[in-house]
Amino acid sequence: GRVAKDTTFRVWSLDTINKLHPSSSLRDLKAGFNSMIWIDGKGKQLLSIQTDNLRNRELNPSDLRSREYFRKIINGQTWRFRDDTVPTPGHPLDHEPFAMQSIKSYKSVEPEAVISIESKASGAKVLITATRLHSVMDPLLLPGYGFCIVDDTGMVWFHPQSVKNMEENFIDETDHARELMAAIRGRASVFMQLKYHGKEVQLKIAPIKDIPLHVIVFHEIDYIKAPIILSAGISFFSYGFLLTILGIQLLV
Repeated sequence: GRVAKDTTFRVWSLDTINKLHPSSSLRDLKAGFNSMIWIDGKGKQLLSIQTDNLRNRELNPSDLRSREYFRKIINGQTWRFRDDTVPTPGHPLDHEPFAMQSIKSYKSVEPEAVISIESKASGAKVLITATRLHSVMDPLLLPGYGFCIVDDTGMVWFHPQSVKNMEENFIDETDHARELMAAIRGRASVFMQLKYHGKEVQLKIAPIKDIPLHVIVFHEIDYIKAPIILSAGISFFSYGFLLTILGIQLLV
């Protein structure tokens, strides 16, 4: 269908759409995204569907020409997940090409993940979905454990502390460890021990299939040693205390 008959930018809330069109396929997606935006070939927003009831409505929509998720679709620099199964009628072997970017929203300045595809709507070239990936953005973790998703340059796309998204380079924070750089360059799955933010960590790095990103999972060595040292200290104190009691009993 056609997104808009003119160039006027429109913003709709998801609640409004569901009230006007109760059978809308967007009914169950409220918790799944922050906004969906249709963009023309010049980076101009044509239509935006938001889940915040327009509390932060953009009366002057942002120019999105500089966003990587827009440029990659326009320039054909997309990613594609490959399906290893045998294709069947109606189920093609390859999934739809897409682009992705970790960003800070122009509107809210909050960290978001944006996934973009080529738009099928007349008048629009790119369709994007902006969302918060809760599994990789500020999740609850055990003390001393962490992870991040980095690109081929070491730039952190997603981190448990989402304020570090696109603000930290993992290679820089590990003093350009050669083993880490080699693993990223060779897209290898490797265990290693190195210093991250000056602390000794054990980590595993592994490439994400079909796209130029890598998952790094790590834990701090001190958090492993601490319980052992504490347990040994308690045992030593208990043993010493027991010997003291026995000594007193013998004296008495």
